[in-house]
Amino acid sequence: MLKKFPKAVSKVPKAVVTAYLKRYPQKLRLSRFNKLKKYSWMKSMWVEIRDELFPEETPTTEESSSIVVAKPVLLPPAAGVQLFNSPYGRYSCTQGNPLNCDSSVITDEEFERACSDCGFPKLLPVKSLIKGQLGTYRIEQHIGRRGIGFQYAATQLGVNQPVVIKEYLLPERYFNAEEIRQRKQGFKSLAGFSLADGRIQDLRCLQPLEAIADEIQPRCYLIMDERGGSPTLNRYLSLGLFSPLQVRAILQMVLQSLEFLHGQKFRLPSGKIIDGLAHGNLSLDSLLLIGNWEPGADIESTDFFVYLCDLAIWEQLFQPLTVESKIHNQSQDLVTLGYIAFYLLAGNVTTDSGQALDPKIENHWNCLDLDLKHFILRLMELEVPFENAEIARQELLRLPKKEFISSSFLPEEVKLLPPAKKKYSRLLILLMSMLGLGVIGGLVWLLFAKPQSSVAESNTPVPCCLNKIKAIPNGEFTYTASAKGIWEYILLEKDLIRKSETLEERIQTAQPKLKLNYQPSESREEAISKVDSGKADFAIVPLIEPLPNSLKSEIIAYDGLVPIVAFSYSQRQKGLPRKLKGKITLNQLEQLYSGNINYWDEIKGPTVPVELYAPQDKEAREIFTSRVLNNQQTQNTDNLMNAQVRLLSEIPMMRAVIKDFEDRQTGGIGFSSISKIVGQCSVYPLALQNKGKSPIQPLIMDNGKPINPSIDLCDRKGSYHPNIDLFKTGKYPLAYPIAVVYPRDNDRSPIGEKFAQILKTREGQRLLGKTGLVTGEE
Repeated sequence: MLKKFPKAVSKVPKAVVTAYLKRYPQKLRLSRFNKLKKYSWMKSMWVEIRDELFPEETPTTEESSSIVVAKPVLLPPAAGVQLFNSPYGRYSCTQGNPLNCDSSVITDEEFERACSDCGFPKLLPVKSLIKGQLGTYRIEQHIGRRGIGFQYAATQLGVNQPVVIKEYLLPERYFNAEEIRQRKQGFKSLAGFSLADGRIQDLRCLQPLEAIADEIQPRCYLIMDERGGSPTLNRYLSLGLFSPLQVRAILQMVLQSLEFLHGQKFRLPSGKIIDGLAHGNLSLDSLLLIGNWEPGADIESTDFFVYLCDLAIWEQLFQPLTVESKIHNQSQDLVTLGYIAFYLLAGNVTTDSGQALDPKIENHWNCLDLDLKHFILRLMELEVPFENAEIARQELLRLPKKEFISSSFLPEEVKLLPPAKKKYSRLLILLMSMLGLGVIGGLVWLLFAKPQSSVAESNTPVPCCLNKIKAIPNGEFTYTASAKGIWEYILLEKDLIRKSETLEERIQTAQPKLKLNYQPSESREEAISKVDSGKADFAIVPLIEPLPNSLKSEIIAYDGLVPIVAFSYSQRQKGLPRKLKGKITLNQLEQLYSGNINYWDEIKGPTVPVELYAPQDKEAREIFTSRVLNNQQTQNTDNLMNAQVRLLSEIPMMRAVIKDFEDRQTGGIGFSSISKIVGQCSVYPLALQNKGKSPIQPLIMDNGKPINPSIDLCDRKGSYHPNIDLFKTGKYPLAYPIAVVYPRDNDRSPIGEKFAQILKTREGQRLLGKTGLVTGEE
């Protein structure tokens, strides 16, 4: 029996290579086959697998260059882009698709800009420079194709920042001079978007840093951060099928991103405001998988995110005119997402015979999770469709949990063995795994490592400590924030992070070369203006509206305003938290501070008069005026509020609210940053409610449930904390990010960016969390 093991092990490399090549249709299979033949140590297996891969007579490498490639498999239009189809059929590329030809590199910029075989524009050479408004970028290497463009790893000169560049082409056989001009102009106006209200929010949608139209050549460039080079779902699909639990997780992330895209107002680079945005170009190639993932891994042990990229609003500008345009609407995004999930479960987009997988054919499904299957059919509109992405995501969360692994994940030989041979099969598999580990590892690295070369770069671990940030600029620098605002409070207040120590002192101890001079500003607007004019090197402010184009920001934490009322224990049953059921609407809050409500029973509270308070923190009042009183002009903040509002700092304000209720039978209400009230229990933070929506309580218990008026907050100190997700996603109505704002100008010092890096270390995030700001670190 043991004599059979070496023979079995010897078949492992052949099986791996054969399985790898069979995932490609004939036209791509031949190209991959010929490329792999150059490795001499693999030559012995080619004769054995040749007939299996190519039943008919297979031409040699020399002959293959003259082959006319067969028509590729056409997927259903609803499935998104045609993954194997070339949009440039007028160019007779020997590889079948000029976007897949990685050997066509410009060698002489004056005379060899096009391929000598087919005439298609060549790849840019290494060390090429691309100049944009935000800097100059140097090409380091070509890293492959994504969608309808080439991708390059590059470096932004001056700051030595790694970036990824996606290059779009406007080849002359498809676009005339006027069409090229129009598309270049449209590209700069449409490539990118931001929330119209100025909030900075991670939609898990990869945003370009800059869009550049080449003034001479028919080329355009999209500049992205390192995540732009991350592997797509299409690339991971070549490694194997996805488990139902993994597909559920991916659907949850993509639906959440689509919910934001479809439901928010956005500002385009041209300044135009649009209400809702369809992706319009969803496919396995426009979803990036970033993080820790491997085929068949336990979903609980993985840590990954799916990012959307390549939206149709700018990608469609470069589609050849002969390509049939797709429907770009929100419902089509859901249909395409259904097909993507279908392909992930199947592990491919075609059958073994090369036919497109069809969800209407039962045998094409590879899923024992019937709840998930019917959910996907609803996305595809093959069963009762979902009204929108939000409803689809909520329905996904309600699906019963499945804790099984489909038998289709097991090797075929194990499924077919009779019971008497199971013991032998386990031993055989174990020995084969041990003896063939080195060979298989080498093959997997050879076959799959190259396309994923950018993963390590795009997932650089966050530094642990304040002192790990290097290359601090020399010199003394000035920065600013609002006087008596949140940053001044957490920077200079003692005892927040440790007894008798300020955050400023902790940072200075960790970074002794950091020379910073803090100069307060009268307001958030003044602080931003100082950075823009060069009077300050950077500022730390809440982001509540768009910044000038000359500035950029790095979010370091989150904060938010909360309305607070007395939480009296001696009269708890009669207290405002109980009477108001722990909540208040934004409209009621506006009416209170506008002086339109004088007694609490007007909004179903107790029959006591209203007493209004506001913090001395002008920054907090500006945000309250903007968000609650619906007035963007915050320069005259105090004139916009009811004249009866009393201004007090937080501790005296909380004492006054308690005294009003217990001694004067008055219902006091104030508001403050959550960072300043989360550790106390004398007042109760009311949940906020928008019209037609459920109330949102920003504080949750350790079990994940929101606090309520029946909980003794003083007795439960330390067991409740801000709900991080509500602040990061902006779902809490009065949440906002805190950011370092610094100039885009490369001629100015990068000290602002460096200071942001210090605060975004794991230690920096923990310290900010101790001050009361909302971060992801405890």
